[in-house]
Amino acid sequence: MPSLSTLLCVVPALLQAVSAVPHINRRQTEETIPNKWIVRIEDYESLDSVLTTVLEEAGVEAIGNYSVGNVKEFNFEGDDAVLDTLQQMGAIKSVEPNTRMYSSVPMGDISARALVSQSNAPWGLGRISRKTRGSTTYTYNNSSLASDEGEHERVCVGRVIIFAIRAAKMQLEKLQLPNLSS
Repeated sequence: MPSLSTLLCVVPALLQAVSAVPHINRRQTEETIPNKWIVRIEDYESLDSVLTTVLEEAGVEAIGNYSVGNVKEFNFEGDDAVLDTLQQMGAIKSVEPNTRMYSSVPMGDISARALVSQSNAPWGLGRISRKTRGSTTYTYNNSSLASDEGEHERVCVGRVIIFAIRAAKMQLEKLQLPNLSS
């Protein structure tokens, strides 16, 4: 019968081995782009070396890749056999299907829209509606409050998304990364 000290040594090693297997989300939906995948690699791995290994072992070349801080990802086109190969690689953190993303803007009479400004807005809120850093004035469309109930939520979510995009762009500009869109 194994001793307690032996079990205490073996259990962490087993847990580490189990956790080293990447999470691969193979679920397909209406919005999933067939055979297109996004791969996140482990924080401590080199993106270049992982891309080389993926090309050698799976025969797949990345369509695009990026690295911001410890987040390193690439996307590729491949079938289930490629996913099976990636499942065996220790450098892969997760794989998920690439999906279509949509945004919508409520259409209506432009003259009916009323922009309202709020002075001395809470910290950071002014930055959502202004490009000027340190702005304390927040401007929003008041007409959505008087229309459909769901429209107000869409406007708020849209503002948060715009804020997140601007913040991400600012961080990317600080990193001075090459243009990856080409």
